Amino acid sequence: MIYSKKDIIHIIIGIIIGAILLVLLSAFQKFILLGQVIFSLKGYIIPIFFGGITGAIISLFFIRLLALNNEIKKENQVLNERNEEIESLYNELEAHSQTIDTLNHSLNNTLNKYVLLIDSVMNINNFRNLSEKEFILKIYTIAKKIIGKYDSAIVYTCQNDFLKYHVAYGYDQNALENFQLTCDFVEKQYPRTDIYYPNQSSIMNLMSEEKRLSFKKINQNSKELIFLNICSKKNKVGGIFFELNVNSQKSYSKNDLAIMKALQSIFENYYEGIELNKIREKQLINIVEAMITMLEFHDPYTKGHSLSVAKISKSMGEAMNLSEEDLNELYLTGLLHDIAKTFIDSDLLNKKGPLTYKEFEKIKEHPGKGADLLANIETLKVIEESVRYHHERCDGKGYPDGLKKNEIPRNARIICVADAYDAMVTDRPYRKALSKTKAIKEIQNNIDTQFCKQAADILLELVEKGILD
Repeated sequence: MIYSKKDIIHIIIGIIIGAILLVLLSAFQKFILLGQVIFSLKGYIIPIFFGGITGAIISLFFIRLLALNNEIKKENQVLNERNEEIESLYNELEAHSQTIDTLNHSLNNTLNKYVLLIDSVMNINNFRNLSEKEFILKIYTIAKKIIGKYDSAIVYTCQNDFLKYHVAYGYDQNALENFQLTCDFVEKQYPRTDIYYPNQSSIMNLMSEEKRLSFKKINQNSKELIFLNICSKKNKVGGIFFELNVNSQKSYSKNDLAIMKALQSIFENYYEGIELNKIREKQLINIVEAMITMLEFHDPYTKGHSLSVAKISKSMGEAMNLSEEDLNELYLTGLLHDIAKTFIDSDLLNKKGPLTYKEFEKIKEHPGKGADLLANIETLKVIEESVRYHHERCDGKGYPDGLKKNEIPRNARIICVADAYDAMVTDRPYRKALSKTKAIKEIQNNIDTQFCKQAADILLELVEKGILD
């Protein structure tokens, strides 16, 4: 706490008063005990010292108390101001409400809208897995639940400079498409997310009288509309209209507009996420390509092997109906499963004769070292476990940890059989490639020992169907 000059003066005064009071108390005590008053500075040093300290402490206490009191007054003043604002807002709400029931209904309705909006924001990461069209229609579904009041609605995207309609509720979609509205023209009419009125225009009001005749049976002129601008930071993507006809007793409010603007922010977040993912994917591809190039330069016999394992593994994953995210992880694991072989002497990797025990132990280090390397790369550590265990065996006789059956991660079980199959059907330093028939027989003979059954069966099925060479 910083003390002002005034506080320091108060402390000094407190020290003096405390010292005087304790001296007087000490003199009185001596008078009672000795029957005389003793005037000697030396005799009152201790009372002066403790009196000064006591005075200082009391002064500091009251200064702090006064400061707290001032803070409380300020807080009370702020609270009073807030209460006045709340009371003013409450009075304003009450003045615009016909009855308490109407007000409660309106508040509950608004609350439900915001709950739905907040829920949508919370689930934005799940929405990112949707295609652009699916995402736009998802937000449209949310928007129409929140808005609730409309006689017609349109959802469109900009394709080849023209509007592509995905929803045309209350309109003749064929007539709309024949009208061929350009994106630039609509953008000039509706430059931003806002509420628009007939004098400003609507989709139907943009048409000539002749064009409008085809809509007469199912549409009336627009009373007002609310427009949601779908855009990324770089350009306009599309839009969503909700329109009220001229005979409608409803209208759009500032709350409706605020919610539509919030939904626009969700779109911007979605497209920003797409851009960031593209940047990350490009960076990831560059990293992986550099690693593979380094491995192939170090071990020319594995040139193309990593890519083959990645393709085989992804095909197996597709046959198992894995998600797009799982397939991407599987593909990356295939590309990088042998990356740590760059730490092994190239003479040992390319040795044509059988390996000694020590040499094989050295080779067995590569899954663990590869996993440790990938664990330090943020975008690749998701595949660390699959790389570490791709040489484990179903019977527990693999390495590095001797895992069995389902203890082995699914992707590692897939990579294991894909790796073995590609190794068998390609030339190696120590032998020529096996025929496809011999490779299949080798895998069949080692199901439930070296290879886990589900992964092996999937690979054999793909080979039999001719999907894999």
